[in-house]
Amino acid sequence: MNEIFNFRRFGLMLSVDSNRIVRRYGLSFLLISFSELIVFAVASIVMLAVDGTMACLDNNIRSLIFVMSAFVLTLTMPQKCYGGITDKSKGSAYLAIPASSLEKFISMILLMVLVMPALFTSVSWCVDSTLSHLFPKQFTDVITDSTVTLGYPWSDITKILAFGMPWWLLGALWFRKGKGAKTLLCLLIFSSIAVLFGPFSHVGIEIENGVIVEESRSYAGEILTVVINASLLFLIYLRIRKIQH
Repeated sequence: MNEIFNFRRFGLMLSVDSNRIVRRYGLSFLLISFSELIVFAVASIVMLAVDGTMACLDNNIRSLIFVMSAFVLTLTMPQKCYGGITDKSKGSAYLAIPASSLEKFISMILLMVLVMPALFTSVSWCVDSTLSHLFPKQFTDVITDSTVTLGYPWSDITKILAFGMPWWLLGALWFRKGKGAKTLLCLLIFSSIAVLFGPFSHVGIEIENGVIVEESRSYAGEILTVVINASLLFLIYLRIRKIQH
């Protein structure tokens, strides 16, 4: 295309990607976002049948449910929404969309790295808050940044999703077969190498009653994080440009 970026084309691309996510992952997204409600309902039904009481979910259990849901979302959504692009029979329509590589890249990153993680966190928090007010005896408190005992407050989970999503998105676009297994293998190899930089990335962590109350980072660790994520985004952009069937 002659133009690298055009707002009208970008709006069209954003609409196409949004429809793709809703069509291919909408139901799964809702189920994962409402996982706390599902767990509470199933556990309560079982306990009511056994001893006539409802299930109680303390902050530890609810935090664990949320963390596990976040990781499931990160691992499955990129492959489900964009994994088919590398397949000739499924990806030809995507390549034929009248939009530049930059427009496709910005639309993909905006939705997958920013919008969807933030939406997941918001929906999960609303579910937790609603259940806590409807069933105060079964839910000890609303999970907030100060009450999460696993050290994963809502804001940090959003960051984990935003920084974890590019890895699995790149894997979904880069590999044609065995996307999940190959991406996981690459992550394990990279993590092993990153351990060598551990002393430079974390100076100290203070934990009180299971909660991370203070964490100091070196500038080298912050710079490394920025470089890694910028590299991932650059590779995703290159992959979008180079995909051919």
